[in-house]
Amino acid sequence: MKKVAIGVVVLAVLGIGGYFGFNYYVQYRAKSDVEALFATLRQQGATATYKDVGFTLAGRVLTVKGIDITSGGNAIKADQFTAQGVTSPSGGTVQAGAIEFSGLSVTATGIVGTDTVLTYSMPQVRIENYQGPDRLQPVPAGNGSQPAMREALVRFAGIRADSFTVPQFTAHLEAKAGTPADKAVQPMDVTYSGLKASGIAEGRVAEIAIDKVAYTTKVKDGDKTNTLNGEMVNLRSSGVDTGPIRALTDATPPTTGPQPVYARITTGAYTLKQENGTLSNFGSMSLERIAVDPAKLSFARLDELTALAQKGVDHDPQQSAKLLAVMADMLNGIAIGDITVKDVSLTEKNDASKIESMSLKGFSNGRLDVMELNGVTGSTSDKKPVVFKRLALLGLSMGDLLQTSAATLLQGDKPDVATSLGMFKAMAGFEIEGLVAPHEETGGQIKIEKTSVTWGDFVGLVPSRVSIKLDKITGPISAEDGEPFSYLAATGMKEGTISAQLDMRYADGTLTFAPFAFELEKAFATRIAASVTELPKSALEKPETLQETFLSSKIGPISVAVTNLGIGELMLKQQAELMGVAPEELRTEVIATITETTDEIANAMPDAKAVGEAVAAFVKAPGTLTITLTPNKPMTWVDLMGGFLGSDDPVEALSAFTIKASAAP
Repeated sequence: MKKVAIGVVVLAVLGIGGYFGFNYYVQYRAKSDVEALFATLRQQGATATYKDVGFTLAGRVLTVKGIDITSGGNAIKADQFTAQGVTSPSGGTVQAGAIEFSGLSVTATGIVGTDTVLTYSMPQVRIENYQGPDRLQPVPAGNGSQPAMREALVRFAGIRADSFTVPQFTAHLEAKAGTPADKAVQPMDVTYSGLKASGIAEGRVAEIAIDKVAYTTKVKDGDKTNTLNGEMVNLRSSGVDTGPIRALTDATPPTTGPQPVYARITTGAYTLKQENGTLSNFGSMSLERIAVDPAKLSFARLDELTALAQKGVDHDPQQSAKLLAVMADMLNGIAIGDITVKDVSLTEKNDASKIESMSLKGFSNGRLDVMELNGVTGSTSDKKPVVFKRLALLGLSMGDLLQTSAATLLQGDKPDVATSLGMFKAMAGFEIEGLVAPHEETGGQIKIEKTSVTWGDFVGLVPSRVSIKLDKITGPISAEDGEPFSYLAATGMKEGTISAQLDMRYADGTLTFAPFAFELEKAFATRIAASVTELPKSALEKPETLQETFLSSKIGPISVAVTNLGIGELMLKQQAELMGVAPEELRTEVIATITETTDEIANAMPDAKAVGEAVAAFVKAPGTLTITLTPNKPMTWVDLMGGFLGSDDPVEALSAFTIKASAAP
């Protein structure tokens, strides 16, 4: 019995001693592995230290305290790193059920502008179900731009995690020490609350959510410095891919076109308060498919853009033009499916404006399909209200616009023809709906139901297709406006409404104007169709000689249709009152005069009788009168203006045409 008891004691001692011996071995092994990792960092040029390493067998908990890793102007520091449920390395990877950092800070130099330092401070960080490499492999050098970012993104692509959570952290941006004051960025402080990233693998993140972002910074306003305070809530990003950003640092960027960085971004309300009393905010924002093209975008150009912007180029045309050219080049490397911002408002000291929504749709290769504003409410400088339902810019080429603006800056007050016409190529048109604005002279209002102007299909710098539509433009009228408005004003009308349309198209040497229409509501409508032939394509390619070539080209048939919408009766009634006769008596007299005149000129103008009959029928029963003039022989615009418009004998001028006329009810 005594031997058995002694044996039990010996076994217990051996077991306890073996446990502590194994635990000591595990502690030693953990410290060795951590030291090997830090040694690798030192071999790569970093200063890497830690204060203590501990490993608890129960729960397999690894603890590293006092971490300090510095390389150049970049640093990572942490009071403590804790990994729970750590597995032994296998197949080059290591796993942990949870990882926590306390007192973590990350400093990056040059990542936001060349001469900037960005520091993140995170009191608490937690990562769930982590999997990553068991050792640090060297990162390929790439193209040399943003080495710190490249290394971080390459290493990020090698890890997996269910989630990354930071309850609250701050970011501080400032100029690097020694940066000249005129080039230094203004300090910015940002506070993030409730950050959680989930579904992390291969450099992608399924979703990132941030409850609130608040920031404070300063901007220069002339000689003054204005403090800005901003806040945004409920940020959500999905389909995040850091691969295209990392590709910007590759030695040979891929040439596969725009690569999505975000599938979707949404936010809640945003508020920006300025020290001068200005308040800006919006209710929500959404962005769809934000992508970059690594073959067209580069950090070198981004740094150049930042440097130019920081110089203050307002009074230097050369530098301003260079800044615009770099911006144009940069935009070619960005693509965005859609950006929509809702419930936008701007409040200044004595003014306020609102926009129900604004959106940018289809941006790629520097060109935006549509820029749209809806439900805009504002005021003029003298506080009179201005509203419009919708304003849209179509086919806006930001690249062409910036390049043309740069050329204009360099050419001063006298830009050449190519630069002036270049603005047309920078946009495909615009649309306005529901505009209401004050009429300064009368105190009334100008109203536009809908207006659209579009152009395209360029031949050189000149569009071969132009369409202008003005639908129901209403404004004050008076007798002083002259005919035909005076007839409407005489009936007591205070407003007049006009509509107009012009479609112009060039093809195969012919420039067609059809229709060229105008309507004055409750008065009349006219519709003209005309064409120019034998206009060579080279005339459009050389805009400086276009006018001369146009005037020497041939004109085709000209058709004019006039429809009575009430002006006939008004004119007849008012003229009859002035003459002191009955309206029908005056109508009969006018018809008789038309018949008599056409009979007198019938010999000199064979078409006169038929034309007179059509005009008389129109006067008798005002409906639509259509007259078509076809040149009897080739005629240029110079011939038309000199022989017809400049002739003292209209009958002789008209005899150069074959004229057809008809009247319809």
